[in-house]
Amino acid sequence: MKYDYSSDTSFDKEFKGLCSAKIISFYPWIGSGYMKTERKSVIIGKCHQTAPDGSGKADRNTPEYTREIVFNEAIRKTPTAKIYKDTLKMLYPDEAPNYEFRKRFWEHVAFFNLAKEQGKTLIGKEEFEAFLEIAKIIKPDQCLFYGISLNFKNSTTGKTNEDLFKDLSVQVLGEKTETFPNCPSFETATLEFNGISVKAVFCEKSVFDENFGYHFPVVI
Repeated sequence: MKYDYSSDTSFDKEFKGLCSAKIISFYPWIGSGYMKTERKSVIIGKCHQTAPDGSGKADRNTPEYTREIVFNEAIRKTPTAKIYKDTLKMLYPDEAPNYEFRKRFWEHVAFFNLAKEQGKTLIGKEEFEAFLEIAKIIKPDQCLFYGISLNFKNSTTGKTNEDLFKDLSVQVLGEKTETFPNCPSFETATLEFNGISVKAVFCEKSVFDENFGYHFPVVI
C-alpha cells in the first residue's frame, strides 16, 4: 500500500537532487502539517529494520521507501518497531495510540533515518552530513535522535558523534546530560550550522517519564 495524502511532497525536487548525489537513498517523510506547526519537529532514527509491509521483501530501490514504512508501519497499523511505538509513549504517555492519534501525530512531524542502507547501525560522518543536507531543506526547530547518543565513541576511529558534528563545522552548544529517576539518561544540545539553530535531543534508549515531553514538545 502506498502512503497517503498525509505526506508532504513539496520538497521532493530537492530530495531527488540529494538522491542523485547519493547523499540519501530515500525521501524523508514530511507530514502534511509539518511546515504549519509552531515548532517544526523531526524524528531521526538510525536505519530501517523492516520492509514497509513487514515482510522484509519490499523493493528498497524506490525513493518512497521511508514514506511507505511510516504509513504502513507507524500509522496504518499498531506499530511494533520501537522507534514508532516508543516515540509516541515518550512524548504522549497519557494518550491512547489509536489510528486517529497516530495519523495526527505523523502529520505534524518529519522523519528519516540516517543510514542509507537497511540494517546499518554504525553511524558515521557520512550519515551526519546527510542530516545536515536535509535540515538545510526542511529547516527544523528541533530534532529527536532516537537510538543515537551524542557521546557515543566509535572504537575504530576514537571519535564521538559530537566530534563528527564538529568535523562538519557544526557548533554543539549547551550540551547537557539529562536524567529522570529509573530512566536511561539522554543528552540535549543546540546544533548551529549554515545559519540554522536546532534544538537536539539524543536518546540512545527509550525514556519513559511524564516530563520527557518538556524537552521535546510536539503540539498536534
